[in-house]
Amino acid sequence: GSSSTSGLDQDENGVKDFMEAGAAITSVSCPDDIVATEGSDVSIVTTASGQGETVVRYNWQYSKDSTNWTDVGDADLMFLGMGQASRSTSDEGRPKFIELIALKDIPNLNKYRVYNFQNANSSNSYSYDLSGSASKGDIILLYYSSTDFQNFFGINTSSYDRSFSVGNLLRYGIRGGDDSFVLVDGAKNQHNDVVDMIGRKGEDGTGKAWDYFRGWIKRKANKLPSKTFNDSDWQYCKECFMEDDGTSSALNSTAKTPYTIKDTYVLPPSFDDSKGDTLTITNINDTIDGYQFRAVASTPRFV
Repeated sequence: GSSSTSGLDQDENGVKDFMEAGAAITSVSCPDDIVATEGSDVSIVTTASGQGETVVRYNWQYSKDSTNWTDVGDADLMFLGMGQASRSTSDEGRPKFIELIALKDIPNLNKYRVYNFQNANSSNSYSYDLSGSASKGDIILLYYSSTDFQNFFGINTSSYDRSFSVGNLLRYGIRGGDDSFVLVDGAKNQHNDVVDMIGRKGEDGTGKAWDYFRGWIKRKANKLPSKTFNDSDWQYCKECFMEDDGTSSALNSTAKTPYTIKDTYVLPPSFDDSKGDTLTITNINDTIDGYQFRAVASTPRFV
C-alpha cells in the first residue's frame, strides 16, 4: 500500500486528520447552576462525547438575556463613556469624546473598529480603526478636537494611556446627543462582529433615557461589554455640561455635573478559557448574577 505525509491537522494534535477515527459530537454535558460568594473564583466544566479520537474545540460564551451571546474572548475592550460639550459652538458643540477601557492585555488594537450610527440609522455613517497595543486597565481616549478637549477638561490628550484624534467619527458622528456607536472585532462587520455598544443602534436617542445632549453617558462599575445596549448598565447626564443659568459651560469643572475623566474603574470579573473544556471566572461579583454561560463545542472537518 501507499503512504502519505501530506494532509491537514486542524485540531493540531500532531496526527493528520485522515489518520484519525473521528465522528460528530453527540452530546455535551450541562453544568448545574452555581452559587458563588463575592470575590471568589469559579470554574465551569463541560465535556463533549461521541467524537471518537478527535480533539474538541470549545468556544465559551455568556448572555444576560439567553438571546444575545458574547464570546468570552471578545470581552477584552469596552466603552467606558462618551459626551459632547459646547465650549466651542463649531460642529454643533465641541469637545466630543469617547473613553474605552482594556479589560485584558491587548497586543493588537488594530483588530478593533468603532462604527458610528447617526440618529435612527441602522447603517453606519463613519468608522475608525484603532492601532497599537494596550495593557489591562488602560483607558483609551477618542476625541475631537484636541484644543477644545484640553481647554475644557484642563488636561492634555496625551495624558491618557492611548489617545486617538478620530476626525469625522466624532466631528460629524456626535450631533445632538442622539447618536450611537458600536465596537467590532474580527472581520469588523458592523452588524455581525459587535463586541460592545454605547447608545442604541437604530434608535433616535432624542428624548430617550440615553439622550446625552450637551452632556454625557458613563458605564456603571463592574459591567460587562454587551452586543446590545442595556439601559440599566449606564449613567445618563443630559445637559450636564451646562451652567446652572442655562448657558454652555466653558470648563468641565464648572459644569452642573462634571464628567470624571480617566476615572478609576472597578473592572468586572475576568474570564480564562485557555483550558478548553473549562471556563474560569475570576473575582466574582453581583454583576454577573443571573448570567448564563455555554460552550459551543466543535471538531475539525476531515479531509
